[in-house]
Parts: sequence; structure tokens; C-alpha cells
Amino acid sequence: MFNKNYKVGVIALFLLLSLSSSIFSLKETNVKAYFIYQFTKFIQWPEGVTLDPLVIAVWGGGKITKPLQIIAKEKSDTKQRLVIKTLDSLENFNGVHILFIPKEKSAMLPKIINALGDEPVVIITEKKGMAVNGSAINFVISNEKIGFEVNLKTIKKLKLYISSRLLRLAVKVYGE
Repeated sequence: MFNKNYKVGVIALFLLLSLSSSIFSLKETNVKAYFIYQFTKFIQWPEGVTLDPLVIAVWGGGKITKPLQIIAKEKSDTKQRLVIKTLDSLENFNGVHILFIPKEKSAMLPKIINALGDEPVVIITEKKGMAVNGSAINFVISNEKIGFEVNLKTIKKLKLYISSRLLRLAVKVYGE
């Protein structure tokens, strides 16, 4: 059902969540990029969705694009090819599986959700309140730890499945 490296991903994600200021000395964007990569191991897209390559897009570009490109290059020898691209048009979502919206672009969330409709695109944000406003996953920072919230209502609407193991690591789950 999930990637064979599932247990490794769970352990890696748990370790990232449990580290405090020592990990915060790393660039926040690098940590978030790694989280996004790990999320791909815990999400199942509807049958018929082509995941080769798995496309992660960043709305308007931003600091996280480069770390995601490095991860994609490092993981290019695995079964799952990753493609990272930037988007700035509401008509360009074809083939995108994950869309990251940086904090400074979060005002676009309602328009992006409307443009996507029921397309199974996991929207990941990083601004307070975005999970309750429709993003699937939202990064939060508390006590110098990076965590995330999950909007289950959004996940279910898109006919996606998210592992209960990932849900247990979330700081908050909406729509249970």
C-alpha cells in the first residue's frame, strides 16, 4: 500500500519532530523541504493518478525550491522520480501532486483551491490558520520546533488517503 521505506520514513519524521533548537540551527526551509519529501511516503493518491514522476510545485517560487530540487536530485536513483517546479498561474496545475504555498503567497489559497476544484493536489502551507482555511497540511512552529497540522476534511474531499501514523505525528488534526 505504501512505499517499502515506510518505516524508515516514520522514524525520520518522528526524529525531525522530536528535535528542538539543535535542528532549528539548520535552515527552516531545508527542514520543511525534507518534511514535504517525507509526506509523500504517507499519502496515497486515488487509483488512476500517475505518480511517476511525482510532481511537487512551489507557488511563486521561493526559498524552499532549491532544497526541494536538491532532495529530488539525491532521490533520483530511487523508484519514485521527483520533479520540482514553480507555478504562478492558476491554469498550470496539470500533473501536480503537491503544491507548496509560501507564507508570503498565502493570500492566493482561496483562488488556488477554487481553481483546483476536486483535483487530488495536496496543498501545503506555512501560515497560521491555513489548515482551517482549506490547505491539507500546514506547517507550524512552536517552541522552536517545526510541526504540522492536517485538515482531514480536505484530504477526504480530494479522495486521498493519509496514513494514521502521519496523523499521530501532527500537532493538530482538523475534521476528525
